[in-house]
Amino acid sequence: LLATASQLADLPGDAFSSVFYVANWHFIIQGADYSALFAGDPTPLRHVWSLAVEEQWYLLLPFAAVAAAAIARRGRLDRRRLCIALGLAVLVGTAWMVFVSGGAWDNRAYMGSDTRLAEMAVGALAAAMLSRGFRVRPDVGRLLRRVAPVVLVGLLVTWAFTPITASWLYRGGLTLHAAVVAVLLVAVVQPSGVVRRLLSLGALTGLGRISYAVYLFHWPILWWASPERLGMAPTTAFLVQVTATLALAALSLRLLERPIRSGRALRGRVGAAAVVFGFATVAALIVALPEPARTEVVALGTGERIAVPTTTPTPAASPEASTAPT
Repeated sequence: LLATASQLADLPGDAFSSVFYVANWHFIIQGADYSALFAGDPTPLRHVWSLAVEEQWYLLLPFAAVAAAAIARRGRLDRRRLCIALGLAVLVGTAWMVFVSGGAWDNRAYMGSDTRLAEMAVGALAAAMLSRGFRVRPDVGRLLRRVAPVVLVGLLVTWAFTPITASWLYRGGLTLHAAVVAVLLVAVVQPSGVVRRLLSLGALTGLGRISYAVYLFHWPILWWASPERLGMAPTTAFLVQVTATLALAALSLRLLERPIRSGRALRGRVGAAAVVFGFATVAALIVALPEPARTEVVALGTGERIAVPTTTPTPAASPEASTAPT
């Protein structure tokens, strides 16, 4: 109902790869340029590449830990050995990112699961250090609480003004960013501190509870509920987009996420049947997507893609036609 012809053509492959959390490799193979995210008619599922990277490593890291335990002395992997292994993974992952990217922006390096290993290993390392029985020394805790506001401001500035094409990100910068975020996380789990109190505000914790769904829904809403389609000024359309995103995310939390987490309706055979039925339903909807209209000519106007109906086949482009003014 809402997609353009080009989006309809790509949507089945995008949807299947998203459902199985391999969208990042699908987009890499497809040659999609993530740095040109706002150009043309991007897929409404382009953003799920990052969820795919996360899910792949969430599945692989536990097996890696088991493998490390298998080669450890007496088959027991204590926290010290685990931290050493994760530290080595950070170094190897960073070196691999530099090698693959050549130290500059590269779409394959940005979306690849292998090239983002270092950042996932940094998070796992922080989790291992904060696991049961670990205590931050009081003087270190005080230092963390004092530097946390500076770290938070630095991160906000970095997020606002650093493009993903910045070369320093691919020369260890992404690993450094992950390390700084990890420091902030360690700081905010300390008993007190300004940043801990700030991030404990009800509005922020509420947003955190629905953050997965907010990320999932915001991108298609942003594109489909555009100011042009809504017939509104950009500012008004933005408020509608934000409201719709938050409302859908809240419904997702209540109707999908909490029941799944608690397992109230997904136990035993019922749970297995629900999973199979869910995948089958999604697959059926994808297969039932309409074919892009072959009789439409896509005209490039004032930065907007306009579908112009025609009753004749689209003529083949000629060198003369390609240079004609539009």
